[in-house]
Amino acid sequence: MSNDRVFEIKCGCCGATIHVDPRTRSVYFTEKPGEKSSFEQRVEKAKEGVARKSQEAFEENLQKSTDKDALEKLFREAKKKAEADPNERPPSIWDYE
Repeated sequence: MSNDRVFEIKCGCCGATIHVDPRTRSVYFTEKPGEKSSFEQRVEKAKEGVARKSQEAFEENLQKSTDKDALEKLFREAKKKAEADPNERPPSIWDYE
């Protein structure tokens, strides 16, 4: 089972790490010192994407709740106005000619 592990070899000159497959004896990939691997870059991009999407969803829900509150306030005001004079007829589109 120990033959299944990937070997990591550090270069003494440049400090790069070489990852070697023990079965095929081929190089998987190399990491230069101070350089992030493509996997790490993809993970960071995914994290940024998730953070951006969650922020957008939060702002959208916040906007919906404020819109809902504004509509609720308008409805309460209209209801108070209607209760103040129940015999008053609502305006019609034909009344404005």
